[in-house]
Amino acid sequence: MDAEVAAQAGRHIGEHAAAHGLPSVNVVLHGGEPLLAGPRHLARLLDAVGAGVRDDTKVRFELQTHGTLLTETWLDVFERYEVTVGISPDGPAPANDRHRLPHRGRSSTGCAVRGVELLRTRPHLFVGLLAVIDLANDPVEVHDRLASFEPPVIDFGLPHATHNDPPPPSTGCG
Repeated sequence: MDAEVAAQAGRHIGEHAAAHGLPSVNVVLHGGEPLLAGPRHLARLLDAVGAGVRDDTKVRFELQTHGTLLTETWLDVFERYEVTVGISPDGPAPANDRHRLPHRGRSSTGCAVRGVELLRTRPHLFVGLLAVIDLANDPVEVHDRLASFEPPVIDFGLPHATHNDPPPPSTGCG
């Protein structure tokens, strides 16, 4: 996202918050991998969004990442902007790597685990884990692996469905 687009979004968020007397707004950065923007550019985006909101409205930033790119530099940016962070592994290596292989085709699990462990060094930034449900994975193994990181919360999301890849047929009534 370009910084001017972020500034325009910030102005619209600020106008909405002012019109409705909101004491705070939540802005969640996700989709694809937000850390690919790089720390400097992401800081510009956070500044641009925040500048559009009046001082009497608190902007709470949250970011969802797969965790493989997390570094101390990123954690410093998150500290400065009070960005809370969720990581989205899908469980143990076989489950995680089914849909999360990097371009080279190697496992991303080790890097994701390193990211979770690094984020745990600043627990006030860590909001939890998000895993996409995959019926090919053992749900107990997935849960137990995610719980082993002792996250504040574990969220499970349904997989995306599209016209070309519809969800499985319902077995319920109706």
